[in-house]
Amino acid sequence: AGTTVRADNVGVYGFIGSGTGTANTTLALYFNNNWTVTKNADIGGSSTGYPVGNYFPANNAAVGFANYAAGDYHLLPTSPYLNLGTDGKDLGADIDSITIMSIYGCDSILLDKKTSVNQLSFSLFPNPASSYLEVSAEKNATICISDLSGKIVLPTQKIYGKERIDISSFPEGIYFFKMEMDGLANTKKFVVR
Repeated sequence: AGTTVRADNVGVYGFIGSGTGTANTTLALYFNNNWTVTKNADIGGSSTGYPVGNYFPANNAAVGFANYAAGDYHLLPTSPYLNLGTDGKDLGADIDSITIMSIYGCDSILLDKKTSVNQLSFSLFPNPASSYLEVSAEKNATICISDLSGKIVLPTQKIYGKERIDISSFPEGIYFFKMEMDGLANTKKFVVR
């Protein structure tokens, strides 16, 4: 039988099964002896009945997320879970990789035929960007840019075909570029590094 490993997670769910009260009894009942559960931060959990080598922060603030309320789950430099993973990286998801995957369309979005046909098409590059974005539309359009929290960082303005947008003053982060033209609209994510 194979090895079961649960490691390097940050979350609010522990490891428990139907009819078992603790992680240790769940593992003993449902898995073979080749399991490892280590270096997980189970928010609000308890170490009672849990394998040693795990962490139990009292709440989200105790984890040290960069900005939990705004959806920024990077760990702060002061987080006690920084670089504690079995691979020497932070506990939890690799937020930068998730961001890049979502930008390049690695997430699954299902559109019906009407939506996909009526969606505005335009190009936006480079992505990630640092000082400018090149945007190209078929004809005149209006654009605006907002940050991850929804705050407008570039108010609505008109563009004419192909234009270069200065983003050199934008802090590093995730942004949304919205374009509208002839009653159609589309929004694309981009990253500033």
